[in-house]
Amino acid sequence: MSRRGAFVGFVGLDGSGKTTQARRAVAWLVGHGVDARFLPNRSLLDVRVMLDAVAARRGWTNHFQMWGPETARVIAALIKRNDLSGLPRMLADPGTVVVADRAVTCQLAALHACGAHNEVLVRNVFSDLPRPDVHVMLHVDPRVAYRRVLGRGSGTEDYQYLVDLQEGYRQLPDYSSFHVIDGDGGADDVEARVRDTLAPLLRRRGLPV
Repeated sequence: MSRRGAFVGFVGLDGSGKTTQARRAVAWLVGHGVDARFLPNRSLLDVRVMLDAVAARRGWTNHFQMWGPETARVIAALIKRNDLSGLPRMLADPGTVVVADRAVTCQLAALHACGAHNEVLVRNVFSDLPRPDVHVMLHVDPRVAYRRVLGRGSGTEDYQYLVDLQEGYRQLPDYSSFHVIDGDGGADDVEARVRDTLAPLLRRRGLPV
């Protein structure tokens, strides 16, 4: 068994079902007696609104225009890094499984989507943190993701950004190692595919799933 717990990271477009499936995966694991913990993603919407207000007071359209995409992505990465500061403690017990809604990889895909070119720097921000043992990518058509975002009434991404984000994932050197699951279907069908993907990987770590 590994010297630390297992770390599962869900990635994909906004609207792909990451939060739903990550929570369901934790419930499934807990139901099998596994010490599984959900690592939520903190929305940066309030931060973006604040930064846009600062930019507007200085005559800019938004904070991306004022600082450029590279600086904007470093700001987001530093906030995310602070949010993940407790991850090593969560993984200290080898019998634990931590399931993250939006792994660090999402930050890197967003970097490409907005035209930034400082991936190496942003990766270094997270270099001291454990990497996911498994990346589960929920692949959905950007049109489906966009309809879902509009339907929940809380998203701000436009359709073209989702298209660019999809391509951003494909540009990552990590992409070939992702376990890509079709997320266009119903939540129950997707959950079954997630379980089928995770079960053999976790059994190899001696976990009772």
